[in-house]
Amino acid sequence: MRRAFTLIELLVVISIIALLVAILLPALNAARESSIRVQCLSNQKQIATSAHAAAVDNKGKFFPPRDIGTKPLYVPIAFNRSDFETIRNYGFNDDVVTDPGREFKAFEDGGQFVTAYFYLAGMEQWVNKVAPSRHDSLSVVTLDDATSRRAMVACTSIRIQGVFGGFSPFKPELYVGIPAHGGSGDAQNTPVGTNHVFGDGSGAWIPWSDGYRQFHTWNRDGTRDLFWFQEELGIFENEAALMP
Repeated sequence: MRRAFTLIELLVVISIIALLVAILLPALNAARESSIRVQCLSNQKQIATSAHAAAVDNKGKFFPPRDIGTKPLYVPIAFNRSDFETIRNYGFNDDVVTDPGREFKAFEDGGQFVTAYFYLAGMEQWVNKVAPSRHDSLSVVTLDDATSRRAMVACTSIRIQGVFGGFSPFKPELYVGIPAHGGSGDAQNTPVGTNHVFGDGSGAWIPWSDGYRQFHTWNRDGTRDLFWFQEELGIFENEAALMP
């Protein structure tokens, strides 16, 4: 006659299973995040490849993100609809501009197409909240300056009113899921790091501790600060722009 499990035996088995789950879950989550980062970087490299191809046919000049105002002032998460339709022909499409690390889908909004990444090429000037006058940027503008020191695509990192992923009444859906690959848990919800692809097509995961600066914003009221990593930023004299 088969003997049934006793209550103690069942509790022991359940405890062992719970312990194994507790041990394995962090590793499974880490593996999942690693897979997401790989797909994210692949998307960014596709964007860079498409942008390079478009630049070849555009007399060596990269298409910029959306330009607002009478002087160059760029929104690196949006494109003029007409430009986006043009660069679609080079593989720059809805799928690759959607970051798998965010609960956000690229969408059309009137005359612009909004993406989940910073597209940093083609910006001839930046606006910095710390040094608010417009100045020449370090963006990849032409094929001649497409180097490994200049960022071209990056995961979106926007600090809104002092918090990454903070609420903004201006199309709040844009900021869902920022930072894309998890915050550090501090008061600002600072990113742990982000993927970057540079002007020469190389890409890497950059930990936040490796050095980020706030050096671009499309508004002057201090509610939206944009961050990404770039080695050549050292040429700027205003060290107050350093992210604490």
